[in-house]
Order: sequence, then structure tokens, then C-alpha cells
Amino acid sequence: MATSVDDALANLTFADLEEGEENQHHERLHVDAEEVADEFYVMGRLVTDKSTRFAFFRDTMATVWRPTRGMNVRELQPHRYLFRFFLEKDVQRIIDDEPWSYEQSVLILKRITLREDPEDVSLNLAEFWVQLHVKTDERNFDYSIRQFFRIKIAVDVLKPLKKGIRLKKDSGEWFTVDFKYELLPTSCFVCGVLGHAEKFCSKDVSPGVKPYNAELLAGNRRGTPTAGL
Repeated sequence: MATSVDDALANLTFADLEEGEENQHHERLHVDAEEVADEFYVMGRLVTDKSTRFAFFRDTMATVWRPTRGMNVRELQPHRYLFRFFLEKDVQRIIDDEPWSYEQSVLILKRITLREDPEDVSLNLAEFWVQLHVKTDERNFDYSIRQFFRIKIAVDVLKPLKKGIRLKKDSGEWFTVDFKYELLPTSCFVCGVLGHAEKFCSKDVSPGVKPYNAELLAGNRRGTPTAGL
């Protein structure tokens, strides 16, 4: 017999999104797809070493995203959240408009289904628009020509940011492509990892020596709300 949606959302396998309800564990869960046809789920992780006030986070994201039919959200663990939406196009719009941030910390999002255990969802890849810059002779261009390309890449937030890449021409000559990250949130100029500032970094370096700097940052291409973000 299929488990009802109310029962499904009352256990920790797919944590209930209503306030004040008890969480329970179930090994496996079957939910009739027709019962949840108008519910869509997204897992989120806020990459930060700072404490976050959940109510402020919830209200800020709801204000910024403005889902047509509203949304629910629950904090499963510190900085890990389960979002429930009621319109497919709301979810797709939010995913398409990544990256998102809250208080200068990146928010990683991933769509999931009721058959997935939220506790097992990996949330280590954040998508960013990156500008690829190549040094050129400015005399070959007028200023109306763009001198960089944009690509969207997935960044492993557990690893240092890449500053660029070396490529080889057909002639055998090597050249460097510099990366500039758009809408880059809090990151460390000592270790290059997202989620903390350099003054909280555990890596030791010589005074005044920073492997990373503001050259990683590109000009923002999308206006972002100032309240909470």
C-alpha cells in the first residue's frame, strides 16, 4: 500500500517541512507520483563557516526568489536546507539563475525526488559564470570588441579556485587563459577555498604572501538585492 504524502513528509528520509512535527526514520519510502505531482524539491547548502539565523535566511530567499505559489523550507542540518515548491517553472527559473548567495556565502542547489534521501545528497559543486581572459595586443582591437569569453562551470567548493589554465597552440607555443569569476561570494585569498575569509584560514603563509587576490573577481553582470545578500 502506497505511503501517503503526509506520512512521507513526516519522516526524516524526506523531512517534513511543517513546523513543530516530529521526525522519524524509515528505511525506504514509496510515494505515489500522482500524489506529489504539484510538489518539487530542492536541496540547498550554504557554504560558510558562520552561524546563520534560519528565519532570516528563509524569509530573504523567499523575497528574492518570489515563487508564484510560495515555498516551504526546513533546515535539516546546519547550513543544509530542504526546499519545497509548488510550481515547476519556479524551480527551473531559480536553478537557471544560479549562482545564488546569502550574506556573501554561496548557496548550492540541487533538485531531488522523493525517492532520494536528503542526507545522502552531495552538495559540493557550485556553478559560476567565469570569464576567460587572454592577453592580447590591444592595437588589434577596437574597444567595441569583447576580449573575453564567458562559460558556466561547476566549482568544487572543497578545493581551491583555479586561477587559470595553460593551453598550447598548434605552433607549440604555450599561453595562459586567466579566470575571472562573476558574483564570487566570500573566498579566502590565502587558500583559495570558498566559505571563509583569509583571517579565519588555517593555512600558514609568510606575512604579506597571498597566492590569490582580487584579480579573480569579475564585474557583476546581474544586480543582486542588498538586503541579506
